[in-house]
Amino acid sequence: MMNYESLIEEALMQMPKGAFLTTGDTPNVMTIGWCQFGIVWGKPVCTVFVRESRFSHECIKHGYFTVSVPENGTMTEALKGCASCSGRDINKLEKFSLELMPHKSENAVDGIKGCSIFFECKVISQTEMDVNSTDNTILNHHYIEVNGKKDMHTIYFGEILNCYKA
Repeated sequence: MMNYESLIEEALMQMPKGAFLTTGDTPNVMTIGWCQFGIVWGKPVCTVFVRESRFSHECIKHGYFTVSVPENGTMTEALKGCASCSGRDINKLEKFSLELMPHKSENAVDGIKGCSIFFECKVISQTEMDVNSTDNTILNHHYIEVNGKKDMHTIYFGEILNCYKA
């Protein structure tokens, strides 16, 4: 495993423009824009946020995910496309001409070919966000109502099993 710390800065520079999260027994891909890296419980961790309404929320029960980070300015159409539709309805890999990059860690999920950085992770904890403990400014700016309630995130803490550059 490459020293993940050397890849964090580059990954975080791209994150506001998007990265791909793949998860599930049959990999589903979605675009993420929020991600954190650090040491939690003495382990290198990548933390991702997935809304309850997303198909990936169901798929991540598999227990593993991979964050694939494109180089700055690349794959912009695929990032937009994967953010605008659901894997419940279509195969996003086919629709946006994405290919899977075989994973390197046991039980991990494949990444997205063409990206430059990969973080293969195992879910070691998850936390449901709560409207009652979230600042109203954040709620009003980032959370819309779906089916009569705020579409909150589940926060997944993924132990980084492997990270590498393509």
